[in-house]
Amino acid sequence: MNTGRPISVRRSTEYDVGAEISGSPVHICNVVVEFDDDGLFTGLPIRPSRRAHNGCAMAYDVELADRIRAALTEQPSVVEKKMFGGLQFMVAGKLTVGATVDGELLIKCDPARTEELETRPGAQRAAMRGRTMSNGWITVTSDGCAGDDLTFWIGVALDFRRQK
Repeated sequence: MNTGRPISVRRSTEYDVGAEISGSPVHICNVVVEFDDDGLFTGLPIRPSRRAHNGCAMAYDVELADRIRAALTEQPSVVEKKMFGGLQFMVAGKLTVGATVDGELLIKCDPARTEELETRPGAQRAAMRGRTMSNGWITVTSDGCAGDDLTFWIGVALDFRRQK
């Protein structure tokens, strides 16, 4: 969305908003928006802030979170926590799977399987703030976890948690 209207604010400003990204509703708090050199609004949202504010939720794909929640209904002691800029699901007290800021699925898997799992469509080693995470952390794009593929990825994460 580019309004093309001049707005007199500094180059980057934070606002509390709710928005829709790529057609999926997300919860966003403290979003950083940007303006070009002429002060024209260049779009919303650019990226969520790295901090939650006043109890607002961080950004995550609500639809993906609902699908994860539904897939975990038969698991004992599932707890949802807002962290890593998204909504993470802990099973039996251990981080297992989550919906990220970028609308991707984050899973914790057996570190020995990381390279094998990265060969699947949409999967890659997870990165946080530009740094690649250690083996055992994978993100999967929305295309890579569409339909029954989500069941596969959640199964991978749950299998690893059962080993621990």
